[in-house]
Amino acid sequence: TPTPLNNVTLKVMNAPGDFIAPQLFPFLSVGKPSGEIYVYSKDNLRVDRAAKSDHGVSPAISSGLEKLSYSTAPFGLRTQIFDRDVAKADQPIRALLQEGTEAVAEKLRLAFEAAAYSKATTSGNYAAGHSAALVNTWDDYANGDPLGDVRTGRAKVRTAVGTFPNYMAMSATDFEVLRNHPDVLGRYLQTGGLAADLGTRQVAAVFGLLDIFVANASSNTAAEGQADALSDVWGDSAVLLYRNPSLGKRTMDFGRTLVYRNLNTRTYREERSLSTWVDTDWDYGMQWMAVDGVSSGLGTAGYLITNVHS
Repeated sequence: TPTPLNNVTLKVMNAPGDFIAPQLFPFLSVGKPSGEIYVYSKDNLRVDRAAKSDHGVSPAISSGLEKLSYSTAPFGLRTQIFDRDVAKADQPIRALLQEGTEAVAEKLRLAFEAAAYSKATTSGNYAAGHSAALVNTWDDYANGDPLGDVRTGRAKVRTAVGTFPNYMAMSATDFEVLRNHPDVLGRYLQTGGLAADLGTRQVAAVFGLLDIFVANASSNTAAEGQADALSDVWGDSAVLLYRNPSLGKRTMDFGRTLVYRNLNTRTYREERSLSTWVDTDWDYGMQWMAVDGVSSGLGTAGYLITNVHS
């Protein structure tokens, strides 16, 4: 029986850089699986009359403080390695366990990306006015108006959180459409740029942003046993967002992944099937970090644009 090569295997897979979920929802450790986050009102932005009489007391200020509930949930996957397969394999059990661990981790990364896409591109997750469905798509180079659409979104975010969004997220397919749009190329040339293939930061600069997060991850949408069908995990949506480089007290952000328990891998025997299970799980929740109110908890530090391409 021919022996397979032990220094090369073939596999179509997503690279770590293909995922953008950690950029949209950076990790923040929490000590409990559920709890509350203090949310200040915008009373601090009111201009109070600070004048006082010579012998009087200073006017009092108000500072509303409410609590926003959060919760996390466990997520995990496992794979089974049979003793019989180990006996037939050329590589040792340790190599098979490593393969199983990496396979489960890859699946969990893909699931996390899909969860971030769902959170960020569901219009019902945003406050009123923070989403728009395009009629003139961006791949309609005659009528599509990405500059105007993004301008509208930037203004909406600023009226809600006091600052412009500084990043945009979209699929690799939509980024190819956007960077070749005549309006984008024309604006870039007006700034003295060269008409070459534009990278993420060049396109971002056209819109007054720092960068664009491009989701390149693919998923197999075919049912098991059917012909493979690969497509973008991210669909035809673009998200404008404000990303705070240092989230802490008295700050706000687009969102965070609240992690109660980090990724943990364990192995255990199942003697009845003569096999070893590799099980990896973690406990997290994706949370908006700027909301329209603690009761609704809808996001305000982002703006969703759907129907980006036809």
